[in-house]
Parts: sequence; C-alpha cells; structure tokens
Amino acid sequence: EDAIRQTVASPEFVKGAEHLGVRPAFMPAAQFGELIAKEDVAIARLMQVIGLKK
Repeated sequence: EDAIRQTVASPEFVKGAEHLGVRPAFMPAAQFGELIAKEDVAIARLMQVIGLKK
C-alpha cells in the first residue's frame, strides 16, 4: 500500500491523472474492498430493477 500511496501522491502521477480528467486519490485496501462490496450490492439491485438480472 505504501508504494501505491506514494505513486498517487507523486507530481507526475497527479499531472497525468488530471490530464485525463481524473482526480487521484488513495484508499487503503480494506476500505476499498468495503466500497466495492457496497457498490456491487447497489448495482445488482439496479440490474434487477431494469430487468438485466433475475
């Protein structure tokens, strides 16, 4: 995680990300995993509502 945190904070990475219209940010693995799990649930519900998932 430290290597990724340092990379995301580096001026070169920030400049490249901003050029692509992305705001760079770091999130620890455990926190990122929780975020993805919540988003998976929300997306699955949405897919059911619009008929893409039974």
